[in-house]
Formats: sequence, structure tokens, C-alpha cells
Amino acid sequence: MTTNALTFNIKLGKIGALALVLSSFFMTANAIAQTDTALISREIDQITVEGKRSNANVKTMRDGTMRLSMDYIAALPKILGNADPVRYVRMLPGVQTNSDYDSGIHIQGSDNGQNYISVAGVPVYNAGHLLGFFSVFNPGHFQTIDIAKSPRESSFPNRLGGGINMDSRLDVADSVSGTAEVGLISSQGAVTIPVGKRQTLMLAARVSYLNLLYSNLLKIDESTLRYSFNDFNVRHIFFSNNRRRLYLDLYHGNDNLENDGSVGLGLRWGNDMAALHFDVIKPLKINSIIYFSRYYNKMDFSFNDASARMPSDISTFGIKADIRRGMLAAGVDVEFHNILPQSPEAQANNLALESTAHRINLSENNVYAAFVRNIFTKMQINIGTRLGVYVDGDGMAHYSIDPSVMLSQNLGNAELSISYAIRHQNLFQTGCSAVSLPTEFWYAANNTQKPQFSHGFMLSAQSLIFDGKISLSAETYYKIMKHQTEYFGTLLDLVTTDYNIDNQLVASNGYNYGFSLMINKRAGKIKGWAGYSYGRAWREGDFQSARFPATHERPHEVNIVVTYAPTKRLEFGGTWVYASGMPFTAPTHFYLLNGNLMMQYGNHNANRTRPYMRLDLSANLSLRHKKRFEDGINFSVYNVLGRANEVYFTLKYYDGDFKFRHVSFLVNRLPNISYYLKF
Repeated sequence: MTTNALTFNIKLGKIGALALVLSSFFMTANAIAQTDTALISREIDQITVEGKRSNANVKTMRDGTMRLSMDYIAALPKILGNADPVRYVRMLPGVQTNSDYDSGIHIQGSDNGQNYISVAGVPVYNAGHLLGFFSVFNPGHFQTIDIAKSPRESSFPNRLGGGINMDSRLDVADSVSGTAEVGLISSQGAVTIPVGKRQTLMLAARVSYLNLLYSNLLKIDESTLRYSFNDFNVRHIFFSNNRRRLYLDLYHGNDNLENDGSVGLGLRWGNDMAALHFDVIKPLKINSIIYFSRYYNKMDFSFNDASARMPSDISTFGIKADIRRGMLAAGVDVEFHNILPQSPEAQANNLALESTAHRINLSENNVYAAFVRNIFTKMQINIGTRLGVYVDGDGMAHYSIDPSVMLSQNLGNAELSISYAIRHQNLFQTGCSAVSLPTEFWYAANNTQKPQFSHGFMLSAQSLIFDGKISLSAETYYKIMKHQTEYFGTLLDLVTTDYNIDNQLVASNGYNYGFSLMINKRAGKIKGWAGYSYGRAWREGDFQSARFPATHERPHEVNIVVTYAPTKRLEFGGTWVYASGMPFTAPTHFYLLNGNLMMQYGNHNANRTRPYMRLDLSANLSLRHKKRFEDGINFSVYNVLGRANEVYFTLKYYDGDFKFRHVSFLVNRLPNISYYLKF
């Protein structure tokens, strides 16, 4: 038996692993329940922090998590008729801007699969619509969004990157309220309905019809795409008071993408989620969830007499319980996963290639505990640990110990914090697109692919000036990354008879580091923020002697978000992004072999696309603005400058010769007009 970075393997059944985790949790919970109440009250008095905040719509917690209200998001520029919350998360320093068809989220150099995207603590896989334009989150349904840029507490799930959590209201409504937007690209609506004196029903729906008016604008390499999506959210609060609450969350969404090129493409993907929450508020604070979450992808394509399909999916059944009292906290987090990795099925010339993929059943079992205490005047320490038992598809158990420590100092209108954490990750996302397309699939650590882990350091500071109207923030980070996965397969590899996923994956180690600055004006006629980020994500492996940047890396990035309201009925807004180009691997030689074009590639990710730049503008005209009713019209233009940002390169036959040319997603500006309503 070998040990490696606090991880070791042993043969253990899933029931045994679950029993070990649950027994540890209940022992810790019992200790918390027996803690002396008077001592806890004294500790609470010592760590209470008071300060003036001019805008409760933007909060930074002591653990570094940023909380934004959806009222604040709704006041930002509505590009394409929608103030999408994840779009604005991507414009925060330390969170990377995507290309025009990348739906992934990259926080502090992490790849998309290393972040935990959730609704009320329940994971949602591949949270993107419209190839990155829209997330799966209907802003009218939610109340807050929390952004954690790094794991800093023991309760953070098994991810190396950051976290984004959306949540809706938890109180019982006393009247009907809602929002609606109808535009040229999509329409959406949300309504909150009281059901008796104790219950509340919240419903939301969204549908897109981009090709109805813009069928000639949505193109990739001269191939027109036909695209549509829809999604539905439900929250039913059965009861909610100052002691208990019980509520149900449901989500369903699906996307459909086709093209009209010589190679027929069909791509359908979607999410389903159901979660039942039961919270105890007094005397102990207990949050418990039982949930199911699923993501599926169905891809097929055809060319002449040949056809192929490559389905993949992941389903998760989970149980979470978190108990807190005063300075102590403990929790249990158990997930059972069923994964179908991507594997092709093809037919051509009366020959058939059958899928070699088989479903993988595995489990993640975790308990955690944390202790929070003041050690000096207005200085707080948070010490925790997370114990994990991961049982892979072969029944092999992998044990992990993930300690974390964070110090935070309150300085009145300023806050300073420093943290260190070890974190393991057993599931990862991969695929041959390398840019978080829906075709990326989920896979799991096994005897060949070791669990990923990292050592992460983060230092952050934030301050309020001018009576809290302006906030300044800065952060720096350094992460040592181990067992990172690189996909070196191609589309041609998918149609070989000996295709094996593990043979297409290579391991690499590396490190992420960087810093970011942000100034945010939160009050007045002019509001918004400006931020700058510098970040590197280096990788190195045995397959290449030279180190290389991760595929999603953008070293420099500038984001500006501004709104200006000269009157109560008129508001202008704009967003501007400038970012370094993304790495790619370019061929060095082309040659013909038996009539087939062959390519020889240079060093991995040794080249970059041109820098990315985009300007979006919007304007809101309020038609009526009463106490409980408002409506108006939104005008917006996506990519005002019409810049053809490069998203990838391809080799094609142009003008009688083979050429290696860049490909852009949108070929023109994308205007939109929509009508919005609030009541």
C-alpha cells in the first residue's frame, strides 16, 4: 500500500464506506449538541462584526465568498434582453472570459469541470445554454448568487476550483409577484404565488427562438446553425417559519443544435434536477438535502452513407446534512454517481462499430468539521478538515484528508484574509473540444487516472470608501495542481475499433498563479465596476519536455461594466472585455499519404489566437413605473464593433489550396429588442 498527498487506496465496499462516514458525522454532531450554550453565546459575542454597508445587494463574507442579489444583477446592462447572472460572474476579476461558443466557467486558472455549480447546494452539470450566451439560470427565479473563487472551508465540495451557488427566496409570500421579458431572441417569465397561509409556489420558464430572425448570423465556418433551448424551474415552499422550513426544487432544461452543412450534425443536451430540503433554524442550525441531478448529451452526425452517434451522461443521487452551533460545524456529504462516458457507435459501407463504453457506478462519501474562533481583536481563525472515501467503479476505495485554515482580520471598513487548503477531486470533465462544449463528458478517477488534488493559497483584501459607495478589492493566489487530465485524442480516434478512453488521456502536473484588482461603484446615477486580472495556468507532463499553458488560459484580462441612469425612466449600460488569446496546438507540416492529407503538430498549446475583444451596449426605457408595477423596453447590441473573434483554427481547402485558417462564431453584430414587465 502506498501513500501520496494524503491519499491511499484500500479495497472497501460502498456500504462499509458509507457506514464509516455516517458514524463519524453523528459522533461529531453529538459533540456539537452537547456544547455548553453559555460558552457558545460568549463566543458569538466576541466574533460579531458590525460595519456600515451602503448597498446590501453586494456582500463579501468573511470566508471571501461574494454574494450578489438578483436585484443588483437585474440593474446591470441587459445584453440580448437578459441580465444573465453567470455572464456577469465571468466579468469579475479572477473569473475568465470565454470565447463566443465556450459555455464553461474558469476561476483562478481552473478548468470548467473543477468548479462546483449548484442550485441551493445541489450540483448542476454543464450549466450553459446557447454555447455560452445564456446560463441555465433564469434570473427571474432566483434571489441571490454566491461566488467562491477557491475552496477555503471544509464544507466546500470535492472540487479544486471555485463555486457558484444560486438560491431563491425562502420566506412565504403574501402576494402574487413576477417578472416577464419578451424579445427577438428569447422570452422568459417567473411568478411567485401564495398557496394558503403557509405555502408558496414559484414557477419560471424560458424559451429561445434565435433562428426565427437571425438564421444567417449564427454560423461556424460557413455552416449555419439551427438552435433552440428551453428550461423550467419550480420551488414549492411547504412551510417556512423562524424554526423550520421544508421546500422542493425542480429544474428541467434541454438544448437542440443542428446544422445545414455537408456533414450533418445533431446535438441535444440537457439537465434534470430534483431536491427536497429540510432546514432546522433553532435551537441548532441544520440544513439537510436529498437530491437527484442528471446531465445528458446525445450527439450524432452523418456524411454521405456514414453515420455515427456518441451519447454520454452522468446521474447523481446525493444526501447532504450540515449542522452548526456557535463556533462548531460538522457535515456529511454522500453522492452516488452513474456515468456513461462518451464512446462512438458508427455505421459505414455495411460495417458497424459498436460502442465499447460501459456504465460506471461509484460513490463519494465525505464528513467534515470546522472550528471558528476569535484569537485577537477582530481576528478570526477557521480551522477545518474534510475526510473522504471515494469508491471507484472497480470497488477500490481511495481515502483523502483535506485540511483547511483561514485567518481573517476585520479593520472597520476593510477586511483582510489569508487561507490555505488541500482539496481532492474524483470526477473530471474531458473531451476532444477542449473548450467546454456540450460534447465534453464526465469521467472518474480509477487505477489509471488518479484523483486530482491541489494545494491552494489565497490572500484577499477589500475596503469600502466614501461611506461605502465605492469598494476596492484585491486578491492573489497560488495553486499547486497534481494529476491534471489532458485529452490528446482526435475525432479520428473515436472511430477506431480499439478506442479506449484511458488511452486518450494523459496526466500532467502544474500550477496556477495570479492576482486581480477591482473597483466597484455601487451607488449613484453611474454604477458599475472595472477589473483587471493576470493569471497563468502552467502544465507539464512526460508526453512533452516543455511546459505548456492550459487550454483555457488567458494571461491578461480587463472587464468594465457601467450603467448610467440620467432619469428614473431611462438607463444606459455597456460592457467591454479585452483578454489575451487562448492557446492552441498548430500543425507544423502537411503532407499527402496514399491520397490522404496528414498533419504533424508542434508543441502542445504553443500558439495563441488573437486577443479577444467585445463591446456590448444596452438601453432601458421605462414606460410605467408604479409602486408594484413596472414595464419598459430594452434595446441591446451584442458585439457592437462587429469583431470576428477567433475561437479555433481549421485546415480546409480554400481557393485551390490547403490553408490553415481561424474560424469565428458570430459573423456580425447581434441586435435585440425586448419588452419587460415586473409586478
